[in-house]
Amino acid sequence: MDKLISLCMIVKDEERVLARCLDSVKGLVDEIIIVDTGSTDRTKEIASKYTDHVYDYTWSNDFAAARNESIRRATSEWILVLDADEYVQQAGIESLRTYLINKTPSPYTVLMVPIINYLGSANVDDSIVEATVARVFKAGLGTHYTKPIHEQITNHDHRLQFVQYPLRLYHTGYTEQTRKAKNKSERNLQILERLTETSASKPVDYFSLGNEYASILNHTKAIEYYRRAFKGAQRTIAWYDTCLVNFINSLIYVQEYHEAWELIENYLIEWDNSPDYLSAKGTVLYCLGFYDVSKDYFHAAVQAAETAAKSKDRFWLVSPDYAYKIPYQMLEHYYDHKQDTQQIVLMLIKILQGNPYQYQSLSKLISLLIQREDTQSIINLLERIYSNDVPKDILYLFQATFRSGDTQLSTYYMNKLEATKLVLPVQNNLLYAVLLQDQQRFDRYRELLPEHTMGDLNQSDVMPYLLAALLWKQPMYIPMLSQDHSLFFIRELIIQTLEGESVVITPSKAEVTLLFDLLTSLFTYKLYDAYDQLLQRISSAWLINLLADYYYQSNRLELALDYYSLLLDAGELRAQGYVNLAFLHYNQGAMDEGLAFMQQAIELQPNEIALYTVLCTNTQDHNVIETYKQKLFDQFPGYKDMELFRSL
Repeated sequence: MDKLISLCMIVKDEERVLARCLDSVKGLVDEIIIVDTGSTDRTKEIASKYTDHVYDYTWSNDFAAARNESIRRATSEWILVLDADEYVQQAGIESLRTYLINKTPSPYTVLMVPIINYLGSANVDDSIVEATVARVFKAGLGTHYTKPIHEQITNHDHRLQFVQYPLRLYHTGYTEQTRKAKNKSERNLQILERLTETSASKPVDYFSLGNEYASILNHTKAIEYYRRAFKGAQRTIAWYDTCLVNFINSLIYVQEYHEAWELIENYLIEWDNSPDYLSAKGTVLYCLGFYDVSKDYFHAAVQAAETAAKSKDRFWLVSPDYAYKIPYQMLEHYYDHKQDTQQIVLMLIKILQGNPYQYQSLSKLISLLIQREDTQSIINLLERIYSNDVPKDILYLFQATFRSGDTQLSTYYMNKLEATKLVLPVQNNLLYAVLLQDQQRFDRYRELLPEHTMGDLNQSDVMPYLLAALLWKQPMYIPMLSQDHSLFFIRELIIQTLEGESVVITPSKAEVTLLFDLLTSLFTYKLYDAYDQLLQRISSAWLINLLADYYYQSNRLELALDYYSLLLDAGELRAQGYVNLAFLHYNQGAMDEGLAFMQQAIELQPNEIALYTVLCTNTQDHNVIETYKQKLFDQFPGYKDMELFRSL
């Protein structure tokens, strides 16, 4: 064979990502083979720009069969397998070709390469997990795929030799956006469920099925399959550690902390110097209420990563998230409890330095900074994290700052945004006009939206119109909505209020959620008169509790305490309010008052195990400690044998 490498792919409806994948292999492969399993978009048109070898294939719910069809058509010496939502790191292209030519691996060598999987939302709060996958092997020697999903490479006549090779791949197919677009989970689950019903199913099949259930947040089902996979897995299997960590994560998600702890202390402890172990242990300790102890483990996770990074590229076991993102996020939560704003800001900065596009962290950072720093100081800080001349970063900062309600920051980034020539979504321009209280600007952008689309607007899209109606006392700004629209109630309430109606209403819980969003938006955009006018018409302890907790978490303690006082006087304070008041008093050294609030929180929320621990670790009254330890064991009998609780 004159050609060295054939890229073999199977695709369906991949128009959004295919070009990125194919561009990434330029200079690496000599031939591109694409088998299309039924695309209805522009996939084949895009593929044809890169290769003449585009073939139709009738889909049979079997990925292995489709893979084998693609490799059957290859005419190069070696085969590289990629999915359309993957791409190759450019730095490794030339070295792979040199390796295959000069090192002459044995004919039955299969190269295992690292792949970075991006999880979560495609734009914010991304998580990444690194794994190794078999992707490069010799053509024409009978090596082929088996299993209809998460297909495996095999050779019936010869034993394959799997060799690690540092060609890094990136995979975005499991981001929330992509999964929704392709309905990927449902498809995978159908195939995997059928596979595990057969007698030929193996631990790796249960592991794959557990991953699919975890990816759609069905952690109860994920645990069922992780348990079966882990029970049958040998320690030497490549996916053993990933299965273990994923198993622990799902247990934490469903609050099965005891079993998670057992797995950490009996199995994950083998990697006790890894950030994965330290972060997992810290997380369970935190969830059980041992906050101060957990803090030490999160700091240790960061330190372990920094030390290991000095001597090796991969300084984590399963995911780099355990080295930085998770410990810093958990430390942020810890300092939230301590009401240590300086440390909260520091942790948020650390999070954003690791991944600048975590919107919730950025939003919270800006919210805290505008309460204590001048505008230029905030800009200087943000521009140490974000590029000052990258349009994406400028847009991101503008969206975060105008939603924070800060006019000066928003105007600064709007001016920079206008210089980039980026077109801002109309809804953003409408909200910005509300922030500036610029009615002419609002009207100008309002006219850009076709009238017939107004009735189809979702809750967030309608918000600018609701705020505008209240700001300028103009009911005409509110779109016409059908009576079955979720916001019809809000629309009528605003119109009646603007017309002078003062009758107090009692909203349902669903309506309270909508009112909460509206009222917090009014507060953010400093429309205080409208805020007060609406709130006077609403009778809902549930809503006041939500607002009080919101202001407490936003570090607006004076307002939060005003609301908490009203709720205490009325006997309507919820459990979270008592928890917040307990921490407020603990942090001020008023331990007896904190104890009283925490006792009431436990009465209202006895199924929250962390509250018992917090109470016991913040009092020196032995009788109180023994009483609440017994209450804990009565409520959670499975934890009686844990030394953590026995030693409280």
